[in-house]
Amino acid sequence: MAFCSSCGAQNKDNDKFCASCGKGLSAAQSSDNTPPPADAAAESLSSTGLQENIACLLAYLFMWIAGLVFMLIEKKSAKVKFAGAQSFVLFLSAHIIFFILSFVPIIGTIVGVIGGIAMVVLWILLMVKAYNNQEWRLPVVADLADKLAAMVK
Repeated sequence: MAFCSSCGAQNKDNDKFCASCGKGLSAAQSSDNTPPPADAAAESLSSTGLQENIACLLAYLFMWIAGLVFMLIEKKSAKVKFAGAQSFVLFLSAHIIFFILSFVPIIGTIVGVIGGIAMVVLWILLMVKAYNNQEWRLPVVADLADKLAAMVK
C-alpha cells in the first residue's frame, strides 16, 4: 500500500493518483509502505495552541503590543518567541523615533512620511514571511530580539 504525501490517504501500489485528493503519486511513494507521520500541523503548534506560522503572523499583525504578548507567553516555540521579540523591538523603536521626529518641523515630517511608508511595506513583508513559515532576520533588530528573547524565559 502507498500513502499520499499530501493528504495521507492509503492507495493501491499501482495507483498513479491519490484516490482521496487526486494528487499524483510518485514512484517513491508507491514503494513506501510506511504511513505518513501523524498530523504535521499538530507538530508545529506553539504553546498558545496556535500553529507557529499563525502565531508569528499575529505577533507582527498587532505590532509591538502583540510582539510583547507573544514574547512573554510563548514557552515552547523559539520561532514564535523570536517573532514576538523582533516585532516588539522593531515597532516600538519605530514608534519612539516617529514620535521624536514629529517635533522637528519640516525635516521630521518628510522623514516621518517616507519612514512610515517604508514601515508599512516592511510590516506587510514580515507578515507574509511569517505566514509562509519563513523567518526573516532583520539586521541589528534580530540581534537585539535574540538577546531579549533569551532574557525572557
